[in-house]
Amino acid sequence: MTTMIKLIKTLLKNYEHLRKEDLKSSNPEIRQLFDKLKKAVANGIEPLMSEDLNIEWGLGSGNLPKKPVLYLLCKSAGVQASSGVYVALVIDTKPGENNYGNYRLMLTQGYSKQVKERVKNEGESESEAKKQVFEDAKPLAVMLADSYYAELKSHHFNVASTDDVSSDLIIAERIYNIDDNTSDSQLITDINHLLRVYLNLASETPYAPGSDGQSIAGAYRECLVQMRIGQADFRKKLFDKYGTSCMLTGCKIPAVIEAAHIIPFSDSQNNDENNGLLLRADLHKLYDSNLLGIAPDGEVYIMPAVSGAGYSDLSGKTLTCVINSKMREYLNAKFKIFCNKNDIE
Repeated sequence: MTTMIKLIKTLLKNYEHLRKEDLKSSNPEIRQLFDKLKKAVANGIEPLMSEDLNIEWGLGSGNLPKKPVLYLLCKSAGVQASSGVYVALVIDTKPGENNYGNYRLMLTQGYSKQVKERVKNEGESESEAKKQVFEDAKPLAVMLADSYYAELKSHHFNVASTDDVSSDLIIAERIYNIDDNTSDSQLITDINHLLRVYLNLASETPYAPGSDGQSIAGAYRECLVQMRIGQADFRKKLFDKYGTSCMLTGCKIPAVIEAAHIIPFSDSQNNDENNGLLLRADLHKLYDSNLLGIAPDGEVYIMPAVSGAGYSDLSGKTLTCVINSKMREYLNAKFKIFCNKNDIE
């Protein structure tokens, strides 16, 4: 057994006993375990990403938390564990609980700061404030999960959806059991992958949620509403022009057909119908995540990461629509991004 997994196993075995012996965050035995695991994780993170990360243990200023947590926080976005989106490694150390023996890698949102502010400013009870902040924050969790759905699923993360956002506002999560014989190499690969998604999100997001005392959803609500209105209009334009079938599979169920921008709207601010494709929802996510590419002549390319998930049959197929010169320009620009992302010459 290697370093990180050994340290996690030691924490699982000893943490609750040591914590009850000395609840203070200055507990030297627990600090030593924390510091060793923090160092092991830090050493495994890809150097370019580690430059923009603060790695902190959930020690607090007083009592030790019931569960040890390692926070990985984006420096440039000014994220704190109490507010904003971050990556966490959580270890379920309390014997007798359902999750005991698990450790979890997650992309999640902190919102305790917003809860405290609502209690103070609105006079709400803590439970009322938590409920309201959670409802405000759900749309953001789903939006962020949707942005990288295919990529996260291909690496075996559970991903939030509208119907199953947890009360912890977990966007994506992978659960390990200490008996699964996960290696250090596998765990650090998963950490690096989730960090790539996280730091991409942090760089694309207009501000760090919860900064400047705003509610998590506050700055996003207007943006989300406008996006949904624009997206509905864009979808109608494509339906009117092409019909309601998926351009890759021929699927004719309108409820699962989405209007996909060839060049993302966030980059182009462009709802030109020539910049659009009608794709089944899962294929839309793959296309946006650069796991599926479409060449300027309409030929489909599938990356190996998802070829085993039933998508390999699409490789070599072509779009069913007529490709005019304007659409070809959009497809060419997007295909160059796909090739660059996947090191295809």
